[in-house]
Amino acid sequence: MNTHEIKKVLLAGMGPAAAQIAVLLTNSGVEQVDVVSRTKLKSREITAKITKSEFPMLQGKASISELDTEMTRLNDDWDTIIYCTPNSAYADLTRKLNECDCPHLKRIILLSPGIGDNALVKRLLHKKADVISLSTYFAATKWQDYETLTTITKNVKNKIYLGSSEGKVSDSILMLKKIFTQVGIHAEVTENALTSESRSITTYVHPPFFMNSFALNEIFFGSGPYKSMYKVYPEGPLTPQVTRDMVLLWKEITELLSTFGVNPLELIRFLNDDNYPVPEYLLPRELIDGFMTMSQKEQEYALFVRYTGLLIDPFSSPDQNGHYFDFSRVPLNRIFKQGEDWIIPRIPLEDYMKVKRLVMLGEALEMEMPTAQRLTQTFEKYVSQAKLKNISTIDLEHMYNQLIQETALIYQQLHQRGIGV
Repeated sequence: MNTHEIKKVLLAGMGPAAAQIAVLLTNSGVEQVDVVSRTKLKSREITAKITKSEFPMLQGKASISELDTEMTRLNDDWDTIIYCTPNSAYADLTRKLNECDCPHLKRIILLSPGIGDNALVKRLLHKKADVISLSTYFAATKWQDYETLTTITKNVKNKIYLGSSEGKVSDSILMLKKIFTQVGIHAEVTENALTSESRSITTYVHPPFFMNSFALNEIFFGSGPYKSMYKVYPEGPLTPQVTRDMVLLWKEITELLSTFGVNPLELIRFLNDDNYPVPEYLLPRELIDGFMTMSQKEQEYALFVRYTGLLIDPFSSPDQNGHYFDFSRVPLNRIFKQGEDWIIPRIPLEDYMKVKRLVMLGEALEMEMPTAQRLTQTFEKYVSQAKLKNISTIDLEHMYNQLIQETALIYQQLHQRGIGV
């Protein structure tokens, strides 16, 4: 099996991650990269830069062969389609894809899915294709210059997870694993897509950090100096209550996924070993290795230690004043005006939608998820309060209807496949 089996690719969406993917695929020998994007692009040439020289396959150039705002107007001879949009667009993308012939389509890759998105796409898809879920996008990539489609990637994950609608023996998933190995990223193939989708750090971290009253008040009504995403109160939302909610949410999601035969995620090992570690003198190995058998209070303490240990980058070098890199000073973005509309930042809007869908899936299985329910209700309260102040952001009723339809499709697909139901 060689990577050149991916020859003609359509990228749905053109954000920084999609641009980075285009360069990676070009360096892997892909012949054609087409793009469908809601916004019109001023360039067809992509440049990817990287700050770490050990990942040469992530830097270079790529050319967009065909470009349009409508998928149906493109020459649909792709063997691979990669969804590079927020997961809230997956259903509409798949319905639009059904209008294309795509006679050579072999696989659809979901770059940043939520739990259940593979089942959703598979349920809606009218074509025979392997649907592959990445646990998460594999790097931290931003636009350096959007006009010229130039990106900069500063960090690359050590490990990601891959799951296929066809199981572990999928030819497409093994080929994708080989590409990531060539990049220098360890890609672990999971038993099914639901497992890989559950291995995303944002699922467990973002809701407790950014769907509480402190964070949401800053996001919707903040003024003056910005708060920071990962600092301790009052500079940011981190409190013992946040790590308590993180433990409770993790337990609720674990119980929900166990219904579908997904093995539990070892939360602190996943956060520390697969993502960013904390020195052992702050977080001893026995706290990581024994996390699953600890009491809830001990688990909350271990997580609080981890996040206070990352207020600065413990592996950075201090400056002449003894100050380490301020790792946690990431601005907590507020709602902003775009034309006549107020826009909620992707954090926490996308996190709300993913957790709300899990709550609905729990309800379908007659499982209570009180922490997830409370976090989503807090978000909804702030949306409603903003509306009372003539700050109209999203239509909660429309979003609710969309999510309940998606949940029904996910449940039907999982039930049909016999995954634990």
